[in-house]
Amino acid sequence: PLSRTVQMMATPALRQALATHHAGHIVAGHLQDPSRIRRADLMQPCNHHAAEVPAVTQTALRNEIGVALAGIAAEEVFAGESGSHAANDLAYATDIGVDMVGLYGMAGSPVSMGSARQRRSRTVARVLEDARARKELESLMREIKRDMVRTLLENRHVIIAVRDSLMRSTRLSGSELHDIIENAELVRSRGDDEVLVDLRIVSNRPAVGEM
Repeated sequence: PLSRTVQMMATPALRQALATHHAGHIVAGHLQDPSRIRRADLMQPCNHHAAEVPAVTQTALRNEIGVALAGIAAEEVFAGESGSHAANDLAYATDIGVDMVGLYGMAGSPVSMGSARQRRSRTVARVLEDARARKELESLMREIKRDMVRTLLENRHVIIAVRDSLMRSTRLSGSELHDIIENAELVRSRGDDEVLVDLRIVSNRPAVGEM
């Protein structure tokens, strides 16, 4: 039987949604640190998280949550909704948010809900069960996602370029992604980029750039 990923790829609308999701992560990661970009493959699970958060600072952690939520944000910006393949991204972002709220005192309260002798899973449970902490976590996630949506809208020409390339090639190397992004920026700087298409209108027509 076909794998779930292959089944998804057989559906044009879902293939486009997945390409948009990947593009969101790629562009957000590039804006944070161009060296993060390695490769993209629509046939593999989407995972553009940093292997290690570079520094435990509020800015670094917020940036990492933003990159994790970028796939969801990109789909919502361009397609009006996100798919179930975003579950791992949301879990990863929530884990970081829990640390910010429950361990590091970075979201309002200076009180830690964990200690060296407690299992991390217990800290997660305490944050999610505590009304104040959960509210802080939800507020943090919404704020970061809102900022990411704004960032993606400002860079939508780059997302479209990456998305269309993934729709055509399925697999792209890190160097190819860098070239695509640089070219999209060059085209925009010259003012000769194409008119954007509302991707919420899904059809069987070729993707932008293939016509």
